[in-house]
Amino acid sequence: MRKMRMGMSANTLRGRGRWLVVAMMLSTVGAGEAEATTWAQGAGGDTNYVTQIDGILWQVHVFTNVGESTFEVTSAGDVEYLIVGGGGGGGGAARNNNRRGGGGGAGGLLTGRLAVESGMHGIQVGQGGSAGPGLDGGGNQGGDGGDSVAFGLAALGGGGGGGSSSAERPGRDGGSGSGAAGGNTNVGTGEAGPPRQGHDGGSGGGNANNDAGGGGGGAGSAAGTRPAPGDGLSLSFAGPNPVIYATGGPGGATSLTEHGQNGLANTGDGGSGGASASTSSGAQRDGGAGGSGIVIIRYQVMTGTEMMIF
Repeated sequence: MRKMRMGMSANTLRGRGRWLVVAMMLSTVGAGEAEATTWAQGAGGDTNYVTQIDGILWQVHVFTNVGESTFEVTSAGDVEYLIVGGGGGGGGAARNNNRRGGGGGAGGLLTGRLAVESGMHGIQVGQGGSAGPGLDGGGNQGGDGGDSVAFGLAALGGGGGGGSSSAERPGRDGGSGSGAAGGNTNVGTGEAGPPRQGHDGGSGGGNANNDAGGGGGGAGSAAGTRPAPGDGLSLSFAGPNPVIYATGGPGGATSLTEHGQNGLANTGDGGSGGASASTSSGAQRDGGAGGSGIVIIRYQVMTGTEMMIF
């Protein structure tokens, strides 16, 4: 960097070098997007690291532990956020007939950018909803997922899936709505916003004794034809490899006689509805628990090229 061209003094070169530094900085800050952005700096999270996504370096703070914590903004500016509520639990199925449980709704999903002030900011990660128990004569609804919160923004927990007991068959509302149990057409409604957080669950059909449960809604779409759930969203937010967040839980299927599956932790996925045993001697068929939520905060950092000193 200290090489001089013929006919130029050292002082002249130093002056041109300063302009070169400015030009290089402008050319490497987020492809023009971040030129008018002052990025925040902060501390906190269960993990934090620097990663490159699409050629840009990000400082990433990830909150995965259910409950309350804090994020300290040490320098005011902009951050980008991903907030996902806990997924709803799947509904339980009847033990001694063919009624199936509805799938849990996915947790609500919020993502965007905002300016934050220096100081301590409360963070909350929502827990997954409890599994609906399978019972003699009919199962109970799954539990609603917990809300996840950051910077005053709340991603709602997903609705708990409809249970196969006659009083508990409707789907429940939430970030995404849950599916109704077999024998009910009242789907859970997802939070439409604005901004939209999720979508509606699916119908369980009208035949109480021979219908699959409806799937839970997802952040990407409403539930499909029972027992299919709604899609989640694939995002490369915390690293270069995409992760799918907030997928609805499948409804209990007519071809299965098993407990529902749990949603994945820290995705906001809904738990699946319990299937049912066709005889009174069959095991109880609980729904699956919802997956816990997550909060991720990130901001751009200077590259090595930008920090070169002439």
